[in-house]
Amino acid sequence: MDINNTETFVLKKKRGFFDMNYREKLVFLTQIMGVFIIVVIILFALGLTPKQWSLTKEDVVISPKSDVQQDSQYNTRDQRVVDTEVAATVYARPTRVYIPSVDIDTVVTQPETSNVAVLDQFLQKGSVHYPGSGTIEGGNMFIFGHSTNWAIVRNDAYKTFNGLENLVQGSEIFVESGGKTHVYEVEYIELVDENEALIDLSGSAKKLTISTCNSFGEKQERWVAHANFKRTM
Repeated sequence: MDINNTETFVLKKKRGFFDMNYREKLVFLTQIMGVFIIVVIILFALGLTPKQWSLTKEDVVISPKSDVQQDSQYNTRDQRVVDTEVAATVYARPTRVYIPSVDIDTVVTQPETSNVAVLDQFLQKGSVHYPGSGTIEGGNMFIFGHSTNWAIVRNDAYKTFNGLENLVQGSEIFVESGGKTHVYEVEYIELVDENEALIDLSGSAKKLTISTCNSFGEKQERWVAHANFKRTM
């Protein structure tokens, strides 16, 4: 090319975000936010929200005797028989569970029926104490709740038991009821398939079982923590 040619060639440099002025950056960020909001709305419309865990018929094995009557819409492996003397007794049910070692702190709701639809509604408020399972006085106290791997959820109840899988043998679980704190010590934690997630509520020993879905694995997998009563504070 003749360097004396008077024709001028201008090379335009590709502009990046930091080359924009304030107004251009504002417009760009607004567009990105608009796209994000639209995507979120579409996901919710399609039902692609964090997975919930609903109890199935096979999840709970009820001992033959219990203080809660059988709900007609919830089938259990054994028919429950109501002892009138036991039924008249008021038992202390849990109101809060906190596990400092894995940063879990949740209220415990207390439905009076084992109807699955009702239990799902209570799960929207936090963890749930399964009616008919053990209480503070004795038996296997069964508490369950949601967990998710989503960083942002529309309801914090979906993150109730996030981190449960990080418990180890000897971890302490604190359960509040009636103004007192009861301490349980983890015996073991396991990841089970839903077909193996049978919670045995028989026996009178003071135990605690906490269960939640496995947010990082298959939908049918569940983390289950088994603990024994240790002391009352």
